[in-house]
Amino acid sequence: MKSPVLVSWPAVACILLPGCVQTPPSDGMASVPVHEVVRRLKCELVDAIRLKVTEDNRFGFLTQWSAKVHLTLVVDDQTSINPGATFIEPLKIAGTNRSLAVGGGLTTQAVRTEDMEFFMSFPEVLKEMSNDRIWSMTYANCSRYPGILLESELGLKAVIDKALAPVGAGVLYTGVNNPGLGTGQPKVPAGEIKNIDTALNNLKAIDRLPRPGLSEPELAQTSAGQKSQSLEFSIKRLGEAKEKTEQQLKELQDQIQEQKTLKDNLAKAKQLEINSKMLIQEVVTPLSDIAANSIADKCLAGVKAERLAAVTSASVVAVKKYGVDNAQDGKTSTEFLNGEQAAATDTFTHADNMLRQIKNCGPREKPKPALYDPLDVIGETVNFYVTATGSVTPSWKLVRITAPLAPTFISGTRKDTNTLIIAMGRPNTSGDIPKSSEAMNQQVLAQILSQAITTRINQQ
Repeated sequence: MKSPVLVSWPAVACILLPGCVQTPPSDGMASVPVHEVVRRLKCELVDAIRLKVTEDNRFGFLTQWSAKVHLTLVVDDQTSINPGATFIEPLKIAGTNRSLAVGGGLTTQAVRTEDMEFFMSFPEVLKEMSNDRIWSMTYANCSRYPGILLESELGLKAVIDKALAPVGAGVLYTGVNNPGLGTGQPKVPAGEIKNIDTALNNLKAIDRLPRPGLSEPELAQTSAGQKSQSLEFSIKRLGEAKEKTEQQLKELQDQIQEQKTLKDNLAKAKQLEINSKMLIQEVVTPLSDIAANSIADKCLAGVKAERLAAVTSASVVAVKKYGVDNAQDGKTSTEFLNGEQAAATDTFTHADNMLRQIKNCGPREKPKPALYDPLDVIGETVNFYVTATGSVTPSWKLVRITAPLAPTFISGTRKDTNTLIIAMGRPNTSGDIPKSSEAMNQQVLAQILSQAITTRINQQ
């Protein structure tokens, strides 16, 4: 038996493998455009900030923070071929033979890694997205791109919830002690009241922009929503009737209008409550801590009175929303909604009066110690893995040859490993333009190092 057949295996393998080694295409994130990932990130950040500042009176500093984002896109293509055959020579004695197994293998692997990093100022993002044209054309009203890796939330709200839990519990708070690492986190600037006021106006503008209506699970949580869902079945049943009487047509139109009124009022009532909570907990209450360190004592009594009036009006908003949630007809729902709208307007008026008193207060007293945020940085790392594999294993069994030897003849693997690292904190504003603080830079570098170590361990 001749062995020169071995010489041809590498050549055959190189023909069968796609070019032996090729740079994989740059289509990471499972073919989801990178700009869609960034769009989703910015939309979730705005929603997370908007919701968080409505929950507690101490989280207003979030509107003045920023984020440093690092994206790593890794595409790993690996292909292998394992040719082999068993050469059989029958012997003279029936049923006996001798054989020689010959095999080889060739594996190719090409890895493409792309890194990108950018900085986002939350006040600028809020300003940008509050523009209705940009909100609609650039961000598509923050609707979801149907990519395989963009079907769920990135979970930024949950991350911020956990990070701010000590602040909510009162064990971390805005104060004069700087808990930062190294040179520490940036100080709260003197113009914080004005900055938060500007961010608030941008948030209110975003709240007024068109958003999708309530989802079916959200509708099912209220009596009015359940009524709307039951009307849906009735409308469908009437609509499917081939021949309708005049009475049935009128009934169908009435039910369609009734359902629309209930659903629209539920969505409006929810947004009014969110706006009122935002004013109370983002403007009315959190600014009192800053005002105590920045305005004269003689102004505090008026500020306190407007704060109490705003809180009272916001309570009325909550009561009226409960009425909208449980209304069983459009007329009752609209009456409660009108009452909620009036109470929300009163809340805005008192909050605005409070801000005017703070801004127009007399000369400041002697300078107070510098304040610092309760946290240095909030970080999150998300890894996306998408792996596709395939293999081909033909077989031949002849009198003198059996092939192949290996369980898999040709196989290929495509693995996308994509990493999103985000560090949120107060930016360093000591220069001409805001930039990431030392704490944010350290957070990103630490996560990049951690990812590199994990990858190295997995390769061993």
